[in-house]
Amino acid sequence: MLRLRLRAKGLGIVLLLVAVLSAIGAFLAVHQFSDLLFDAFRDRSIAYVQAFATSIDPWLDPLDVDMLRAASTLMMAGSSLFVCLEADGETIVHELPEGLQEGGLERGAEASGLMSSTTDAWSRLPDGSRFLDVTAPLSGVSRGFVRIGIDPAAVALQSRHTAVLAAGAAALFALLVSGAILWNARRPEAGVSDADSVQEPRRLVTGSLAIDLDAKAVTLGGKPVALTPKQFHLLRFLAGRADRVCSDREILDAVWPGSAYADGKDVKQYIYLVRRRLAAVDAREKGRIETVPGFGYRLVSTLVDREMTGE
Repeated sequence: MLRLRLRAKGLGIVLLLVAVLSAIGAFLAVHQFSDLLFDAFRDRSIAYVQAFATSIDPWLDPLDVDMLRAASTLMMAGSSLFVCLEADGETIVHELPEGLQEGGLERGAEASGLMSSTTDAWSRLPDGSRFLDVTAPLSGVSRGFVRIGIDPAAVALQSRHTAVLAAGAAALFALLVSGAILWNARRPEAGVSDADSVQEPRRLVTGSLAIDLDAKAVTLGGKPVALTPKQFHLLRFLAGRADRVCSDREILDAVWPGSAYADGKDVKQYIYLVRRRLAAVDAREKGRIETVPGFGYRLVSTLVDREMTGE
């Protein structure tokens, strides 16, 4: 029982390790994929704002405020949260969506008319949600900048979907591996039959007959009995089923497994030989194995005084 408990404990540790490693692998894969998604989002957003800063040149000189505001409104129809445009120190467009207060947008030092390159930074709205704040310089004759906040909600949703898929894949992988481990653990060891693997005692004792299964030794009243391997297996099989009648077929399947040539004559011969080996140590033990006509053979656990059988 202790051996079985230790084996079960070791198996539990292996299954737990499979689950933990699967979860860690899924987490690392999702984390790396999420980083790739947001890096691509950042690159697209910067290119998007730079393209807008370049495309509005015709409406800056001469200044066409209506067209600039219309272009900004069109930007807001997509993923842009706000659009701010400043040229020559004057704020021309400051479009904020409904519910977004100006006080919640902190303008960094990069948002000045003297900036010469595009900058970006992750910022948060008053409700705590993140957005990418991109500021690009104007490329025309006017000195100024355009500042656009871009919502990453679509990328975040894709990242969450990927996490769910990865978790499902990790769970399936862990289930398959665990199932394979359990199936393999339930298989009997090579060369051991199902009958032998079912908690068979390591020592069989019937009266004065004792069989040591590990040492492959048999004693009668403490005296050794010399048996060949086939004789030993026959005696062990019968002793493990003491007082029960075993047919020729049962004995053949257990002692001559897979043999296409062994038959009832072999069983009868080896019963005779085992009886002789037992009787050589103690004449009374010849009656230990009884013949039950028409049914088979039986090893009795208790000998009684009677005439010896003449097999």
